[in-house]
Amino acid sequence: MERLPDGIIAVTHQRAIAIIHELHIMVCICGPERVAVVGPRRHRTAGAAPVPLTAVDMPGRAMGQEAVRLLLNEAGVAASTGTRGLC
Repeated sequence: MERLPDGIIAVTHQRAIAIIHELHIMVCICGPERVAVVGPRRHRTAGAAPVPLTAVDMPGRAMGQEAVRLLLNEAGVAASTGTRGLC
């Protein structure tokens, strides 16, 4: 049997459920002891997975704002707070 990863981070909740399903059906892995799967946010379909899904909140807007701030800092551009554009 191929070596499996310790964990998988899914970009959507639906993808996390699909990964858990495939691990369960195709590789006969029935729990997170072998491969941990993490998905974004809590979702009402979390109970549909054969095993519980670990979910985390990902503050996309705040992460994007921080990324732009860091990029502007690296480029030597002073970012003014409270504006929506670069001008």
